[in-house]
Amino acid sequence: MKFMVNELKELYRKNLFRQTQRLDGPQSPRTVIEGKECILLSSNNYLGLTEHPEVKETAKKAVESWGSGAGGSRLTTGNYALHEELEQEIAQFK
Repeated sequence: MKFMVNELKELYRKNLFRQTQRLDGPQSPRTVIEGKECILLSSNNYLGLTEHPEVKETAKKAVESWGSGAGGSRLTTGNYALHEELEQEIAQFK
């Protein structure tokens, strides 16, 4: 346990201790982090799709139809028609 305390002290001393930042909004290209407006360059949401009205509405409909969360592996808990439809669309696209 003492070695962990020493490691933490060393991280603080070297100014390398990292903490999570509180987001006050969505992970959009421009967001608010701990009350300060920022450009967020580390998110996968660089296109801002998490806030797109059509994406949000479709997500709401999906939650109403399918629930929220995977529930389990397709192999052990079953396969949704939704998976098969997506696989067909991807196959046709490719």
